Amino acid sequence: MLPDRDAGKQRLWNDALHAAFPGIQGDPRQLVQRIDGIYRLRNRVAHLEPLLRPGLVRSELNNMRWVLTVIDPALEQWFTSRQRVTQVLRQHQP
Repeated sequence: MLPDRDAGKQRLWNDALHAAFPGIQGDPRQLVQRIDGIYRLRNRVAHLEPLLRPGLVRSELNNMRWVLTVIDPALEQWFTSRQRVTQVLRQHQP
């Protein structure tokens, strides 16, 4: 449901942006870019593609945390306390 050239999606996005992401400040395009990167990583994982670039995974984890924070800081804290990606990345550092 990210905005694109579709007028209906754009209107929905504009009407719902601050209700869905109450902590957002600044340009909403940053939110769209971060969500797009997370979506692309999700697709790679879902298609069982190798994740050979830990820096990319780490970057998208940070994007996930940022997006969750603009939704609700408590949600980001919950996610951070339960995710295991950081532990896996530590095991695979050179």
